[in-house]
Amino acid sequence: MTEAVFADGLSKRYGERLALDRLSLSLSPGSVFGFLGPNGAGKTTTVKLLTGLLTPTEGSCTVFGLDPCREPEKVHALCGVVTESARLYPQFSGLENLSFFGELCGLARAAARERAESLLRRLGLWEAASLAAGTYSTGMAQRLSLARALVGEPKLLFLDEPTSGLDPESAQAVNELIAEQAAQEGVTVFLCTHQLRYAQDLCGSYGILHHGTLLALGDLPGGAGRLPQPRRVPPGAGGSAAGLFPAGGIVPPAASLGGRDASPCAGRRAGRPACV
Repeated sequence: MTEAVFADGLSKRYGERLALDRLSLSLSPGSVFGFLGPNGAGKTTTVKLLTGLLTPTEGSCTVFGLDPCREPEKVHALCGVVTESARLYPQFSGLENLSFFGELCGLARAAARERAESLLRRLGLWEAASLAAGTYSTGMAQRLSLARALVGEPKLLFLDEPTSGLDPESAQAVNELIAEQAAQEGVTVFLCTHQLRYAQDLCGSYGILHHGTLLALGDLPGGAGRLPQPRRVPPGAGGSAAGLFPAGGIVPPAASLGGRDASPCAGRRAGRPACV
């Protein structure tokens, strides 16, 4: 089966600063992956590399077997992206925004409008469908941004703090929709967050990123909802996750997960071209 997301030794350097250091991971279609780390850890850089917005300094990556550097348009057609701040046309209504983006994604006009209306109702925005997006509150705009990411029926969702600025009821509606997309539609979810408790409600596997280094990678005994509470990682902690989680929790990528090599790239490095 082709991985939804595959990265092998993926690195990005800005001048002298190493933003991402040899990231390797593999996600199966339909999985919900929590990419955890503080601000500046390299999460956004990773998403930009996987969506072809940046070119890696070293290493390679694919999205459903496609190289984001060589075929960015095809990758974009498969992906929906939600950033921490909504990106919409403020002069267009909510319905007009979604219909427009639906058509950009290749849907027929009638299908785009039908999909837009369905998402507006699902996210509690129907009463504001005819209002200009620029008049939306922060929470409403964030929900509309999620709807925009979903309107093209993507196979892969990149979410950066999707419930930022939402009240508890709206956040629950967003979380239910995300879980529904994975469970019923087979959408792969790549969730970037610094909130451990939030990730455990949605995710089945996790990665911990700190200063561009993947400290830990894996799933947990008992699945989502049983994530152990970490101790604070001090600045300059380097690439070791020793002591970060109690026994039985997420383990360092080089360690063993269930008796197998935790590195998703074990035995696969030879012959894979760098995406540069």
